[in-house]
Amino acid sequence: MKSINEMNILDLTWFQGPETVDYLWKLLSSTFSDSSEAEIKNVRTFQVDDSIDFEETEFHSFVRKHIVILLLFVIIYLISFYIIRYLKTKTDNDELYAGDEDFIVYRISIWMCSCSLATSIGAVTLLPFSILGSEVLQLYPDNYYLKWLNWSLINSMWTYIFTLSNLALFFLLPFAYFFLESQGFSFNQKSKTKSLRARFVESIIVCFLVLVLLVVFADVIYSLHQSTFSFSIFNLSIPFVYSLVSMLGGCVLLVSTPLGFSRMFDVCSNLLITPRSNNPMEPANFEEEVYKLELLDQQRKLRTINGSVYPRTTFDSNGCCLTRNFDGSGDADISLRVKSSFTPPKFSFIRRMLNRVLYVFELLKYPFIMLILLVLTVLSVSMVLVNSLQLLFGYRALPAYVQYVELRSRHTFGFGGAIVETIIIIYIAISSLVGVYSIPFLSKHHPKKGSTSMTGIIGNCTLILLLSSALPVLARTLGITSFDLLGAYGRLDWISNFSLIMGYNCVFCCLTILSLVNKFTSPVRREILRRIRVITRRESISHTKTD
Repeated sequence: MKSINEMNILDLTWFQGPETVDYLWKLLSSTFSDSSEAEIKNVRTFQVDDSIDFEETEFHSFVRKHIVILLLFVIIYLISFYIIRYLKTKTDNDELYAGDEDFIVYRISIWMCSCSLATSIGAVTLLPFSILGSEVLQLYPDNYYLKWLNWSLINSMWTYIFTLSNLALFFLLPFAYFFLESQGFSFNQKSKTKSLRARFVESIIVCFLVLVLLVVFADVIYSLHQSTFSFSIFNLSIPFVYSLVSMLGGCVLLVSTPLGFSRMFDVCSNLLITPRSNNPMEPANFEEEVYKLELLDQQRKLRTINGSVYPRTTFDSNGCCLTRNFDGSGDADISLRVKSSFTPPKFSFIRRMLNRVLYVFELLKYPFIMLILLVLTVLSVSMVLVNSLQLLFGYRALPAYVQYVELRSRHTFGFGGAIVETIIIIYIAISSLVGVYSIPFLSKHHPKKGSTSMTGIIGNCTLILLLSSALPVLARTLGITSFDLLGAYGRLDWISNFSLIMGYNCVFCCLTILSLVNKFTSPVRREILRRIRVITRRESISHTKTD
């Protein structure tokens, strides 16, 4: 059939009659129908190819995301396992260890504690990683080396941390404790395998009963909150139960963090100020003694070669050698020789420069570290005060539920502000950990190297998990960061209560300021009280003498 291009359009003007019109109509309809069918086929083929490419891309991104999460978890798990092995006492010295039959029980408990501690470390680093990751993604959206870092990875990490926190807090740690304490049912103690199975069953049953008690307790609180008393277990959700736990962790952080701010100065002082030892076997003194012996050996060789009398050589406190030569008449010739006379000048200059650098470093490290701690503490309190004022005057909204990361989560001050927020969050985490072990009741359970029992390990892992799980909520509540809480963390009930959030900020500021004032004014107060006592004693003594 002819196409339109093959026809001469000018010849159509000479055609007359209905046959010409019918011919043109058939020609045009056939041409457009053929082209439309071809275009439809091409569009369908293109859509199928696009769908296949999209599904393939999604599959590869899903696999890559979970590989990255798995690698990070394995690294954190190994670190946690090493920390527990470093703190845990030997299994044979543990009071609950009864023999070889408890070896598997202790091994499983250590694995569960390592998983819980890894979850705690992940919860602490979750918010800093998300803040820096979102900034990097917005600064370099098309970077080839950052393809593994995407929004889906950040959201998945929040979901996994929330799930693992609930799993560790409500199952793994209770099971590890009950598994150690269990003795097994009486009808399953014929062999070691049955005994282990009986202990496993007993631990599962006890954990189930504890979970039932927690659910009933949460249902009572839920009914009181809803002003209706109804046993509605099915209406309960994991975020509601977890919100109670996070509120408990927030209360502990409210006390431990201000206390940790003041304790950090003492801890850093004890670490930085170390008494100088006069032991000759110390590394620095030992090197100096070896150096002096080498100088003596060189001097003896020179005297032997020159044929002179064997000298008596001593060293003064400045490292100079005092050589006393005796001639036949008994007269003494005392010559002062600097120890660098037997060493190359270049080596002596480098050694003197290194000693000066080390001396300056020893002088400046204490005030520098104290200044950094003071700046971080002042910044933290200032950010909380600004957040309280913004909430009071309506310039900042309460934390809201955000399912995915949005572009508005970009920091106001850019990447530098994100780094400052990250440093402050890590500083608050360390301060809260130092402060919680400064509380009188909890200071007795402080883990020590190679002397912490397995029950102590479980208790400390529970405490650290409780604090670390509430840390993202604390940072968002106090206004330390403007990054929105993702996943189930944003659905916590109490973070949307204005009165509670405002009161939490005010109490945190007051406790922090009071603890810092008490820390820096305690020496002055002690000195004033001491002088008042001395004055009162003198007055009492003078009155007794006059009487």
